[in-house]
Amino acid sequence: MGEYNGRSGLPSLPIAARDAANIYGETDRSPATIVDAYVFDGAGRRVTEEQVLEWMAARTHASPVLTSTLRRAWADLEYPRWVQDPAFDLRDHVTVVPGDTDWESARWILAGLVHARMDLARPPWGMTVMQGVSGLGAGIPDDATLVVLRFHHSIGDAVATAALARQLFAIRPPEAPSPSPVRGGWSPPPVVALPRNVVRYGSALVAGILTAQLEDRAVRRGELASEGPSPRTRFNRKLAGVPRLAVLHFDLAELRAVRASVEGATINDVVLTVVGGAMVDYLSETGERPAGSLSTKMPIALTDDDVDSANKFALALVDLHTDVESVRDRLRLVSGSTRAAKERQKHPVVAARRGNVRRIPAFATRFLGFRAPRSEEEDGATRTGNTLISNVPSGCAGATFCGAPIVATFGMLTLSDGDRIAHFVSSVGERLSLTVTVDSTAMPDLDRYERLLRREYDKLRADVRDEAPSTP
Repeated sequence: MGEYNGRSGLPSLPIAARDAANIYGETDRSPATIVDAYVFDGAGRRVTEEQVLEWMAARTHASPVLTSTLRRAWADLEYPRWVQDPAFDLRDHVTVVPGDTDWESARWILAGLVHARMDLARPPWGMTVMQGVSGLGAGIPDDATLVVLRFHHSIGDAVATAALARQLFAIRPPEAPSPSPVRGGWSPPPVVALPRNVVRYGSALVAGILTAQLEDRAVRRGELASEGPSPRTRFNRKLAGVPRLAVLHFDLAELRAVRASVEGATINDVVLTVVGGAMVDYLSETGERPAGSLSTKMPIALTDDDVDSANKFALALVDLHTDVESVRDRLRLVSGSTRAAKERQKHPVVAARRGNVRRIPAFATRFLGFRAPRSEEEDGATRTGNTLISNVPSGCAGATFCGAPIVATFGMLTLSDGDRIAHFVSSVGERLSLTVTVDSTAMPDLDRYERLLRREYDKLRADVRDEAPSTP
């Protein structure tokens, strides 16, 4: 992989194009931040800032990115690269909120963390600790400790940051790695590489045009599921308020029983069905019921391409079939749509289109990133979906923080113009958590939407019970 820095163990070659796109395309209205919250049973215990700093100091070697920063090349002629931060200070990254925090106050703190961009002049991560948090939900102790981790998306996707969190919250801190040897490799100065990058840009453009044409033909032949436009709603307008948050908790055993009612369905399909129904009910109650079916963007993990990238996912568009009345029928249709979306990403033409990203040089990625549309609209429709629903297994069962055991986890997605509502799914043990992040002007009555989500879930459970075969 090229030269390695002996102290950090990080490759000195530039980061991958997908990772760099999160730097070039980031704006104040579209922060590239991953925010995850981990809930621990405080059990009356309180920790000081010094204790948290000591706890974290034993874990900073869990990943080299925790003590490294991104250095950008002159005029962005080359992608940024990780370098050891000589001024690294743990106090710049760890915040312990004084006193106890009620849930309503915690939600405002969380909203601020979701909205704010990270300082890329320092290692792009942060930890915020809130204690004595009450009102988090049924089954969660009222004296909880909330640990919030923030990472810039250039570090990796939600799967990568969840893996890093598992290392941090392990009962025993990970052992410090041995210094990595320098492995050969020389990269020319960015100016010297400019002619080569111009040629790469031209070839990437040609390849992009060809793969787009091949994809259109595959859709017309029925080899690929189409990603058609969805009706534009209030959630597809420009941001006008501040983020608001709600967290709902569900029993995983119940969800498994619902999932089992439709062959091939997943728990994620159940969540998509419930969210779609609640969204269309909310729009109907406001007099804005869409003419067609709503859709969602859904990240799909990639395991076999672009291994150098820390962001290994593709965004697929999934039909939520909200124009179907029966909730159970919708679950069956949504299950088919998610399977088709996953199969679409495996198609050679779609994989080739993703591969074109690796051929685009840094200056072109920056140019395209600054000019990427935040919402694509035509005739009252959108091709970016009506929401984003992400499901990331935390794998944090058995995690601890300063001796306190974990009881729940939830994540928060950032908002941007055209994407004013998002949903994040996570689980620990037998508890699944669904987080709603929404623009306050798009949904000023978030508590009503919470009730609609619960009502839609209850309708689905009732449909499953009613249609279950009776026991002779």
